[in-house]
Amino acid sequence: MLGVIVDIIDNEKGRIKVKDTEKKHNFTFKDVLLFDKTNLKDKEVEFELGKNGVAINIRNPGEPIKTPENPNTRPHSKQRQPHQSNRYDSNSRFGGNSRDVFAKAKRLEYILPSDAKKYIETHSLKDVNHLLAQNRLFYYNKRGRVTPLLHFLSQENAVKQSPLLKSIDKRNTSVATELFKSSETLMYKPYSAIIIGTGVASPSDNVPLMTMHHTYGIPYIPGSALKGVVRAYIIHRRFNSSEALALKDDEFKLIFGTSGDDAKKIPAEIGRVVFMDVFPTEYEIYYEAFTPHYSKYYKNAFKTRTDTTPFANPEDCEEPKPLSFPAVKGKFRIIFGTTNSSSFTNMPELKQDVIDAIDWIGFGAKTASGFGVGQATRKTNY
Repeated sequence: MLGVIVDIIDNEKGRIKVKDTEKKHNFTFKDVLLFDKTNLKDKEVEFELGKNGVAINIRNPGEPIKTPENPNTRPHSKQRQPHQSNRYDSNSRFGGNSRDVFAKAKRLEYILPSDAKKYIETHSLKDVNHLLAQNRLFYYNKRGRVTPLLHFLSQENAVKQSPLLKSIDKRNTSVATELFKSSETLMYKPYSAIIIGTGVASPSDNVPLMTMHHTYGIPYIPGSALKGVVRAYIIHRRFNSSEALALKDDEFKLIFGTSGDDAKKIPAEIGRVVFMDVFPTEYEIYYEAFTPHYSKYYKNAFKTRTDTTPFANPEDCEEPKPLSFPAVKGKFRIIFGTTNSSSFTNMPELKQDVIDAIDWIGFGAKTASGFGVGQATRKTNY
């Protein structure tokens, strides 16, 4: 029968606990010869039931039963090593050596034209553009769900850094030095992580996408987002949350500009402070999880209906379905400044406003849960 590993009892001895997929029954664990020193929780396996409800002959689905010559003696670890390469299923995120993650990625069942699949088979995925890994390279996981390659790589802790980071940082610093009359630099580090643009439509039913730079293929914070956060903070702190009052202030208009008013023949003005796109100096993409409860209730609650039958009540018997979403850990360099034609001079106060805005408001989604808020310091490096 088929089941799922629900608990790791002893990694050293390969002891686990399994759960029947159909009847949802837990069975006691027994020494497992093929799975040693590997985190296999949630891995699908095949097994039989022995006496007293003990799961025996636990193995990968479809594999024949392997019985040692002496069932009362565990084989020596050196005897088990030839079997280790067979423990990994190409569509599973568990098992195997992390050094082989890109080799494993080649064996995924991609949803791509045949020539694109052939290219992947003959080229390394080590330096794959992370935007392509999220938006273009999809595969079917073990449960038949469409999943981005980025999700697979993140489970293997392989979505770290980018060879472009140093050159991007050097270029942005050079631009600020050459074009700005006065500029300020901050290093921003989220207290936990940041969630950027997960509202983008996704072909995957359980993995949303995130905002990434269209050329560099790395997560970033658009300069417009930084400007909007600082603007909202200043309106709240200095003008008692009144935008109308803020638009009457000359310094506020000098920093952020105005949209103008055609009816009153007031021309639009551009802001004199330039907020550059915020790029990471180092980063790691991983996936957080959230578990919606009462999914049947919420699905029905927003439907337009013509009948008068009552909606289903939220019930604890519904099975929660964990969903994942991408988040970014790392450090980001913030650069903003004024051009030569600007008359704005109060940069020190604006710099403090940027620091406070990041600490109080933060960037991206789920800021109420602690995401996106962080510490911005005057240090150029941590």
